[in-house]
Amino acid sequence: MRRAAPSLAAFGVALALLAGCGEKDEPVVTGPVEPTTPTTADDVSSPAELVGQVVADFLTSDDAAAVCDDEITERFLRASYGDRAGCISARRPATLASRATVPDPVVDGATATARATPSGGDFDGQRLSFELVREGGRWRIDTVDARNPIGP
Repeated sequence: MRRAAPSLAAFGVALALLAGCGEKDEPVVTGPVEPTTPTTADDVSSPAELVGQVVADFLTSDDAAAVCDDEITERFLRASYGDRAGCISARRPATLASRATVPDPVVDGATATARATPSGGDFDGQRLSFELVREGGRWRIDTVDARNPIGP
């Protein structure tokens, strides 16, 4: 009885499995790391990092619903945008930063402060000051001090 030669596909699968073996399962990063949109404390390693991520998302995220619903307080929503519809319509792509630098946010219990410098959008190059509060298990922006008004 004659055995069939292994297929090229089977060889490729075996090679891929062997290539996955090693000491680390971490991906290789070859370019700049862009912020993601964490929503719980499990997504980052410290409260300060989570605060920084919320601020960066507020300045850069094109997911208006997520920002308007989850990353700002009701008080900030009303004061800056009037209502949810005003918030959604104000977050046009041209108004958003392409990236934001948020060095060393400070967390003090259920409140936090952060400074950010966005690149691009309505606040390009400005140094913004944020105050955040912990509400419903998540950090939310409560005030922003900026030269340009926020909102429509």
